[in-house]
Order: sequence, then C-alpha cells, then structure tokens
Amino acid sequence: MVTNVLDEAIAASAENAFYNLTYEGIYKKLLVFVDNPLVDKRNFVSPDIWTNESLLIQNNYLKNSIGKLIIDIQKNNKDLCSVTWKQLEEIIGEIFRSQGMQVILNKDVPQGGRDIIGRFHNGFEFVNVAIEVKHKPYIDKPVLSSFIHQNRMFPLLYLITSGKFSAGVINETKSFENRLRVKLYDGTSVKSLLNMYVSK
Repeated sequence: MVTNVLDEAIAASAENAFYNLTYEGIYKKLLVFVDNPLVDKRNFVSPDIWTNESLLIQNNYLKNSIGKLIIDIQKNNKDLCSVTWKQLEEIIGEIFRSQGMQVILNKDVPQGGRDIIGRFHNGFEFVNVAIEVKHKPYIDKPVLSSFIHQNRMFPLLYLITSGKFSAGVINETKSFENRLRVKLYDGTSVKSLLNMYVSK
C-alpha cells in the first residue's frame, strides 16, 4: 500500500510544475507521515492546494477585495447580517490570512463540512485546520456534532457563526476530547477580529 501511495505521489509531483521533489525527498516526507503514530493514515491531504501560485492568487483576492469590504463594514458600523454567506466566509479567510495562516477557500462540492482549509506552522510542523462558517442567528449541538464528525481527520477545528451558540454547543467544546481541538467564534468574537484587522 505504501508503494502505491508513493508511486502516486511521484506521479503527481511530476505533473506539477511547482514541485521539484526528488524520489528520496518524497520518500522521506512519506515516511514521516506513515511512521507517526499520532497521525491518522487516512489524513493524506494533497499538497497541490498549497502551491505558491494558488496561495498568491488567493491572498491577492482576499487582501485587495475582501480587505476593502472589512474596512467598509467597520468604517460604516455595518452589522454582519449585511453581508452574504459567501462574503462572510471570505471575510473569515482574510482575517486568518492576515494573522499569518495560509488559507484556501474550499470550492469542492459538496464541501465536506468545511468552508476553509487553513494551516499554520507551530514551530515544529504545519498544522491543518478545518474552518466552518455559519451565517445563522443560532447554532445548536447537531451542527457541532456533524462538523466534528465530518472533519475527524483534522487536528484543529474552528466553528464560526455570525450569530450565537447554544449552551449545548459551548458545553460540548469543554469536554475532554474537544477542549483543545475545537474552537468557537460567535458574532461578538468575529466583530472583535474585524476590529483587530482594521487597527493593524
């Protein structure tokens, strides 16, 4: 099975002009993955979305277009309900991008329970984050349960809403298995992030 995955990785890298990995380079990266007992072997995310070109295109769009939208919202004291669900997803993407996270807006259909895939370096390795954005006034526990299940391969989960979370959602994220893995951002938290973005 490892050989098959390795062959596929080599074929993919050969087709991608942005990768110049040698056989040994790919093999070493693969070994780090499969030999790590803390990593679910099914969580083999393709590196294609993290190419310099894809990130540059995404970053330019978010910074130049969505950055202006954020400034307009804050300058004119607009409420989050004034933006569309897609704009809210892009706003969240731009906020985290400005904080140093690499972000890719998920264009897959269906999306698999995540609107944004992010990653950041924790000083030792890149950590993937599944980010789901809900433009709803109220988020209850079934939404959280579905989000956690669909993104069980991701080490970190951010659930974000323009509204509020139920007490059940808040309590569930305080459980032992979720308290270090799942982070919630409600409408008030999002507005605080917008303030921080504009004040930079």
